[in-house]
Amino acid sequence: MILLLAVLSAATPETRFADAIAREAAGDVVGARDALMELAKDDGVIADEALFEAAQICENKIGAPTRAQVLYQELLRRFPQSHLWRRAKARVDFLSHALKSGEVALQEFFAVTSSNLLAEQRAERLEALLKATPNFALADEALFRLASSYAECGKDSLALDRLLVLDARLANPWSWRGKKLRADLLTKQHHYFAARVTYQALAQSADAVERSSGREGLAQLEKVLTRACAVLIAFGYWMAFFVVCWRRDGMPRRPPSEVLFLFPVAAIFALAALGAHNRAVALAIVLLSGGTLAVLWIAQACARSLRSAASLALAVLCAFVFAIEVSGLHDLVIATLRFGPDR
Repeated sequence: MILLLAVLSAATPETRFADAIAREAAGDVVGARDALMELAKDDGVIADEALFEAAQICENKIGAPTRAQVLYQELLRRFPQSHLWRRAKARVDFLSHALKSGEVALQEFFAVTSSNLLAEQRAERLEALLKATPNFALADEALFRLASSYAECGKDSLALDRLLVLDARLANPWSWRGKKLRADLLTKQHHYFAARVTYQALAQSADAVERSSGREGLAQLEKVLTRACAVLIAFGYWMAFFVVCWRRDGMPRRPPSEVLFLFPVAAIFALAALGAHNRAVALAIVLLSGGTLAVLWIAQACARSLRSAASLALAVLCAFVFAIEVSGLHDLVIATLRFGPDR
C-alpha cells in the first residue's frame, strides 16, 4: 500500500512539473519542454503554468520564437481565466511585432543579447545584423545595445554615432535610455555642459522613470565636477608650491639622498605598472612615483621650518589626490578604505 501511494504521489501534475523544471535547470531544455507540453495536454490545475513555461523555454532557451508565440496563443485560447493570461498576452504582442522582420533575424538578436559574448564580439554581430536586416523590427533596442557594447569596449566615438542614429528614430521607446548613455559618455569625455543639458532634459520629462534617470545623472555629474575642481586645486597648489620654493631657495643641483635611494624603487614600480593590463592602476603608480620623487627633491629647500613642513605635507597630499583622480581610481580607493582590500 505504501509503495502504491508513493507511485501515485510521484505521478501528480505538481511533481511532474517540478521534475520538468529540474531538467531545465540541469541543461536538458528540450526534454523539459517536451515534458511540459505533455503535461499541458490535460486541462489540469497546472496545465496553464506548464504551457507558459514551455513557451518560455522555446523563446529564451531554444531560440524558437515562432513556436513560443504559438504556445502563448494556445494559453490565451484555452485558459482565459489564468493568472498568466496577461503575461502571455504581452509576449504575444511583443513577438508579433518582433517577428515582422523574420524569425532568423530575431533568433540572431536573441542569441547575441542572451549570450556571454565579449563586448567587441557582441558589437560586431549586432552591426552585421542591422546591416543584413535594415528594417529589423527591434532596431531601436539593437542600436542601443550596439552603442552600449561600443561604450563597454572603450569605443566611445562609435557609441555616440549609433546613439545619434537611435535618437533620430521617431516613436522610439529606447530614446531616453540612449540619451542617458550619451550623457554618461559626454561626462566621461569631459563635455560637462552638453551632459548637463541632456540630464536636465531627462529630469524634466513627464515620465517618472526618465525623470529619475535624469536626476540620477545630474547628481553623478555634480560629483564629477567636484572631483574635477579638486584635481585643478591640487595641481595648482602643487605647481605654486614648486615655483615658490624654487624662487625662494632655488632647486638643489644634486638630488638629495632620499631621491637617490627611492629612485630605483619608483622606477621598478613604474615599469611594472606600464606593463600591467589595468591602465588606471598603471597611471596612478606612475604619477605617484614621479610626484613623490619631485616633492622629495625640493624637500631640502622647504623643510627649514614647521610652516614649510606643513606646506610639504599638503603638497604630498595634493600629489596623491591628483594621481588618484586623474587615473579614475577614486571610487576604488574609497571602497578599499571603507570595506577593506578583501572586498
